[in-house]
Amino acid sequence: MESCTIAVTSHDYADARRVLSECWIFTPERGLRAMTLHGNGSTVAIDGRRLIRWCILDDGVPRAILAYLYCAEHPSVELRNEVATLARARFDNGSPPRLTART
Repeated sequence: MESCTIAVTSHDYADARRVLSECWIFTPERGLRAMTLHGNGSTVAIDGRRLIRWCILDDGVPRAILAYLYCAEHPSVELRNEVATLARARFDNGSPPRLTART
């Protein structure tokens, strides 16, 4: 993944609704899934459960967000590491990530 030097600008509500977010969603029932969401909300609801957006940071680059993960609880270290690995793979070669089975 390359660093970005594009300035962030403010957009109106209509522009914000057109944003696509490549992220991951985790629920105990469905496991970890790669998703593309429309909009830029900080929460989503799946199966009646409110999921909060967590930022997975890149340890190698200060203040860099590597991925967004939506889950109900604070993600475990193992889950954060798995999402970070999947995000790196997604950006490195452009192919879809391969998810591991969760028990």
